[in-house]
Amino acid sequence: MADRHHEPETRAPDRPPRPWARRLAVVLALALAGPGLAPVPPAAAEEVAVEDETGAPDYSAVTTDMAARRLVREGLLVEVSLFPTELGGPDDPLNRVYIPAAGAEARDLAIGEFLRFGDEGLIDRLRVVPEYEGDSKVPRRIVMFGSHSEHGDEAAVAVTVELW
Repeated sequence: MADRHHEPETRAPDRPPRPWARRLAVVLALALAGPGLAPVPPAAAEEVAVEDETGAPDYSAVTTDMAARRLVREGLLVEVSLFPTELGGPDDPLNRVYIPAAGAEARDLAIGEFLRFGDEGLIDRLRVVPEYEGDSKVPRRIVMFGSHSEHGDEAAVAVTVELW
């Protein structure tokens, strides 16, 4: 049996949520609306470039849900909860974002750290802020701020997950 001790902890579907997770203040800064909501023809979705001229990841041209879903089917993007459901976020379409598959592991590690901070009583609130480039549907980074209600809004822990 493999040693699973070092893997980030996540809540199994049949495991009840942690009591502190229910108290987390959900503050979602979602960038909804704008020209990105207009559908594009399938041919245009197929032509979305995901690299810049140097070969570095660049999802700034992914400006529609249709283009993002196509990249999900191709395995380049994954759909995740912006405010992690493991930390009390809603399992709701308005809480869903597309991120590069390569960034999902970094996000999972950050979630594991915030679970640990919550279990240790260091935080009981979390604010999650995505940062976008232009009209992209894919956040360039996600910043998570953890704090404790006894210490005001000052972030005790801040983690930036660079996605592309």
